[in-house]
Amino acid sequence: MNSITSTSTQIENGVTRTTETVHETLKNGTKQQKQTVTETSRQMVDGVLSDVKTITTTAADGTKKVTQSIETVRDVVSTVTATQTALVDGAKVTTQTTTETLADGSEQVKRVITSTGTEVIEGVQHTVKTVTTIAADGTQTVAKPSTMPGPSTAAWVSC
Repeated sequence: MNSITSTSTQIENGVTRTTETVHETLKNGTKQQKQTVTETSRQMVDGVLSDVKTITTTAADGTKKVTQSIETVRDVVSTVTATQTALVDGAKVTTQTTTETLADGSEQVKRVITSTGTEVIEGVQHTVKTVTTIAADGTQTVAKPSTMPGPSTAAWVSC
């Protein structure tokens, strides 16, 4: 089988259209053509800014298959970061809050809380740093001292 592929891209009225055409010559000399057209655009869908992608595939026998996906635009248009430091029970606690404003006008807030203090581990005083990350959806990830069980723990300990 011999195959030649050509690709072209056009941008018109906010729609990007990419056309990929494959010309094949089979072992028996038969020629056939397959084509995939991908159209992407940014549109308001039910009042929400969305990326719309439509893929139309035309097989060698002329049958067409159309698939479409719509995803909400989550582009960050601005970011504000604030940092606060306090002394809590002898530990230095730094909280960094990042607020992102998205293209749709909504906001998402992320926090990283770093606590640095001392602990006595096996009779020896160590400096221990614990980092807690709070994602925009509220899920927390904590990097704890190595004295905590489990393979997912991390520690920063210096003596």
